[in-house]
Amino acid sequence: MSAPPRRLDAAELLHGTDHEFIVNMYLAALRRWPDAAGYRRFLGLIANRPERRMDALREVAGSEEARRLGALVTVPEQALPADPNLARDAMMDVRTEVLQADIERLREAVALLSGVAGAEVAELGRELAEARDAELRGEINALRRELAEVKAGAAPAVEPGLPMAEPGLAVAEPGLESLALGLARLLDAQVTAQVTARLAPLEERLRQLEARLPPG
Repeated sequence: MSAPPRRLDAAELLHGTDHEFIVNMYLAALRRWPDAAGYRRFLGLIANRPERRMDALREVAGSEEARRLGALVTVPEQALPADPNLARDAMMDVRTEVLQADIERLREAVALLSGVAGAEVAELGRELAEARDAELRGEINALRRELAEVKAGAAPAVEPGLPMAEPGLAVAEPGLESLALGLARLLDAQVTAQVTARLAPLEERLRQLEARLPPG
């Protein structure tokens, strides 16, 4: 059975630098290390003004958090600093209590993670990895289908010597035949350029996605 937390008098907390005072105040009254916002607030209140330390103690010791812990610091109307050696010993006891409590919580967390909860966390991680893998493969397959559609929709190249004409329409004159062939080649080059421009980023995206797939 653990010993009850040590209770301190405000007089035992009035020594030290402003930093030491704020840390000791939190440890003694709240049994925890000061949070960043609280530390900045009280440092602004007491910096180079030791007469304001009692005001800070009253505020922290009278807080709802301190009352839930059982009012571990007594704050009278007036207090003179206690003997420095006694104050140091008192704070060493408090710091030891807080550190032991922190160590115990860490041990419980480690035991939890290495036990049943650890297996559950590992299983959750595996499920998340599998879900992400399936999502990635689905994205790759969709991209491959898009690539196939783009390639299938590309106009076939016009073979040399074959004019592009609508079915049933004959090219009667050699000059018109040459013009039709030239237009066909021009259109074919434009289509090829457009298809190539569209395929390039899709293929690059596909390579990037496939590189992210796990081996096997």
